[in-house]
Amino acid sequence: MLDLKSPKGVEAVRRLVATADVLVENFRPGVMRRLKLDYASLHELNPKLIYCSISDMARPGRAELQPMRL
Repeated sequence: MLDLKSPKGVEAVRRLVATADVLVENFRPGVMRRLKLDYASLHELNPKLIYCSISDMARPGRAELQPMRL
């Protein structure tokens, strides 16, 4: 398990991404950007990386993605 709250954990992810094919994350919107692990940052390390972001929370400003309320 990696502790992404520590610089060592973030650096470990960056090392893994350099040789990875796919990264799948499910943090709240904006978390990966704050950690500098967003697509733009990681694309510089590995241009062939497939970056998949899965979230049950809508991105800000995207009302059509809001969870359906029953």
